[in-house]
Amino acid sequence: MKVLIAYQSRYGATEGCARRLAQLIGDGASLVNLSKERRPALDGFDIVLIGGPIYAGKLPRAVLAFCERERNRLLERRVGLFICCLYRDERAAAELRSAFPDWLATHAFAADWLGGELHPDRLSCVHRLLVRSIPGATGDISQIRDEAVRGLAEATKALLPRA
Repeated sequence: MKVLIAYQSRYGATEGCARRLAQLIGDGASLVNLSKERRPALDGFDIVLIGGPIYAGKLPRAVLAFCERERNRLLERRVGLFICCLYRDERAAAELRSAFPDWLATHAFAADWLGGELHPDRLSCVHRLLVRSIPGATGDISQIRDEAVRGLAEATKALLPRA
């Protein structure tokens, strides 16, 4: 069985989590950045992990477009979902619940928020202005939840046949 990790990352936190997932899952895990490859081939993949960052309460358009375009094929596979954001606890859980379409969220074998990072010097001017409204967001912040990344990788590996 092969695993596809399809993600979009704007400033690198989601890509870092996707790469870590692939590393933890091991052989058979492939990465595809939906910013660069909007129509990845799903043939040959039994499990698909889909993730992206949350900005202004929404996933990037490319992630949602991929989900809608591949709806029938995703429903034929095991699907795991993840988001990256700086929210915590119930707010992060609420963001996760609202991020993906209901048909996909109810189909998923796992879904989690993996934390996030903020590096103001990497942000676009518009995002830098938006971040100023977040209390305490004055410098670099790294809140990647490694236990959540490991948990999603383990849940995925549990679906793979034992060698």
